[in-house]
Amino acid sequence: MFKQKRKWLAVVLAVVFAMVLLAGCGGGGTGGETAGGGDSGGTASSGDSGDSGGGGGGNVTLTKYTLTFETNGGSAIAAVTADEGSVISLSTYKPTKSGYTFEGWYSDAALTVSVKNVTLTSDMTVYAKWAEGDGDGDGSDQGEVYTLTFATDGGTAIAAVTAAWGTEIDLSKYATIKIGHTFAGWYLDEELTQPVGSVTLTSDMTVYAKWAVTDIPDQFVKYPHIAYIIGYENGEVRPEDNITRAEVAMIFYRIMTPEVREEGYMATNSFSDVAEDAWYNEAVSTLANMGIIKGYEDGTFRPNRTITRAEFATIAARYISEAYTGPNVFEDMEGHWAMEYVNRAASYGWILGYEDGSFRPERNITRAEAMAMINRVLKRLPETEDDLLDGMKRFSDNMDTTKWYYTVVQEASNSHDFAIKENGVNEYWIELLD
Repeated sequence: MFKQKRKWLAVVLAVVFAMVLLAGCGGGGTGGETAGGGDSGGTASSGDSGDSGGGGGGNVTLTKYTLTFETNGGSAIAAVTADEGSVISLSTYKPTKSGYTFEGWYSDAALTVSVKNVTLTSDMTVYAKWAEGDGDGDGSDQGEVYTLTFATDGGTAIAAVTAAWGTEIDLSKYATIKIGHTFAGWYLDEELTQPVGSVTLTSDMTVYAKWAVTDIPDQFVKYPHIAYIIGYENGEVRPEDNITRAEVAMIFYRIMTPEVREEGYMATNSFSDVAEDAWYNEAVSTLANMGIIKGYEDGTFRPNRTITRAEFATIAARYISEAYTGPNVFEDMEGHWAMEYVNRAASYGWILGYEDGSFRPERNITRAEAMAMINRVLKRLPETEDDLLDGMKRFSDNMDTTKWYYTVVQEASNSHDFAIKENGVNEYWIELLD
């Protein structure tokens, strides 16, 4: 009796063990597809599912796709079939066409987007481009030169680059600036869907700049727009005069939020030439405490000294915590002590150079130029006098509406409510504020 019970127990255990094995090898057949395997959107390489439909330890079968070569009248090239995710270098596939020179493969039939390799994520086709000429059709006659054009979409112009066929151009070396915007990269298409870091010239090409609207640093008052320029007792604002270091410190002090001023507030400083009763003492002391302004090696601040364009840009740039990693923007800044700060401010659309591409860092900045830069930092950018309001404060030496700085000065010297235009950058006034 006892032997018979042990026999039945062994049979039962064997059956249970077999059921476990079956469950492990193929059970839950629909679970593989719904869990995210194969074509449903998951990754077959995860081992959890895949096209085999099994869970756990089932074998994974990768999907295969085919790359077809449309040679556009050239010699035929056999299609390539490979696993999903395979990277195929196109440099080894060169068709020939009598009387033509092969110029490369393109991802679109319109031949606008050149491509050097493809990653198989579906069945794909590449298209051959040809140039009529004396070549033997195998692409060996590559003495032609082509031009890369930069479409900056309102940014500062970049000279086109002309180079020989096959030249690789690193786009990270080319910087452009746009007021109120931050550069967001180069793209192969005008719709800005195909980012690109470098291009290989196989034809005349164009790359397109993408922009993002620059945010106002959190340290500054964003709303409403307060007047930070007061003018002189005689009714002048003197836009073409130079501005002093003390005046600049006071401007930045005024435009910071009360919370930021309070957090960084200091009524004393280590400068030997800034007295506690000076009208600019609190501004200089607070900004020095925040690390925004610096003095000289001899321990002075020199408050009445004029300030250079490089020094002013440096003060503004210190409100940005991120370091600049792009190319040098202005040729005359190469090796200058303020190069990093000037490039940083330029990358935010806060400063522009001159028409010849220079920045002229050691030139003294005028009051109007200082206001223009501050207005860009604060995104206070009316386009024309029509964006302003009657009844605003005006100055006897800023009555000429044709001057480049007319709206700049009016924006800086009048407190007002405003609205942003559809372009996301420029403004128009709604109401004057006391």
